[in-house]
Amino acid sequence: MWAPYDKGWVTQKVVSRIEFLLDGRPLSELNPVDAEPEPVSVFEVTDAVNAAKIMLGEASLPNDFLSEDRLTLLTCLCGDPGDGSLTVRLSRTGDELVWDDWTWEHGYGPEAETFPGMPECRFRFDDYTSVLEEAQQLAEAFGDQASSIIRVPDHIDGIWRSIAKHVRGELACQLDWLDIEVIHPPGEQQSAGLRQLIDAVAVIRDELATAKSRRRHNPSGAQVQRSLAAASQVVASPDAFRLPAETLEAVEWLHVHLSPRR
Repeated sequence: MWAPYDKGWVTQKVVSRIEFLLDGRPLSELNPVDAEPEPVSVFEVTDAVNAAKIMLGEASLPNDFLSEDRLTLLTCLCGDPGDGSLTVRLSRTGDELVWDDWTWEHGYGPEAETFPGMPECRFRFDDYTSVLEEAQQLAEAFGDQASSIIRVPDHIDGIWRSIAKHVRGELACQLDWLDIEVIHPPGEQQSAGLRQLIDAVAVIRDELATAKSRRRHNPSGAQVQRSLAAASQVVASPDAFRLPAETLEAVEWLHVHLSPRR
């Protein structure tokens, strides 16, 4: 998930990602390092065939600084392992493959950080290669295919935005971020959850539309209640991450400010 450059717009593009599970838990969740951006598997930074070879210790990423017996599990989305990578020692004995000696490494700076509390993992070689084949097939099938692309006109913060808030009011400026445009998927291909999310944003925008042009407009109690219900639906939606961050933040602001005060 990221916001690619799109002049005049803030765009949220969501794509499928290959995630490996270890005893039912995603590797990204097990990663003991809180890094930004969140590290991804090698299937996200190189082609699927090469990624499978890397996971077998038969290839490496460009600019890789690791020794031959080490494996990159998670790395920076930019594809440069020197920006920080979660690695393990990779060894094979007979039909068994082992991960151990978990380490956060990079190609410069202080010494690598080791994690002695992380588990030693043993895999049957045939099972391991079977998982890699499945990952390769998924990566080749979906690649950079977007599951959703939603954008909103960019209202750059700064002195002009401060002036706009003073002239038009905070509510009007927050509502600007609700003018979303769904680029993908088209309406007939949208899931029920995504459709409900988009409709809820539209309800808030339409109910409070007059406040965008009339600073002193006070929505009716019924308008506030319908907007608050829609905002609650957006905040609770499992698809909320598909919205541009500014849109979601605006809905959260409205949710707080429309709620009754005690």
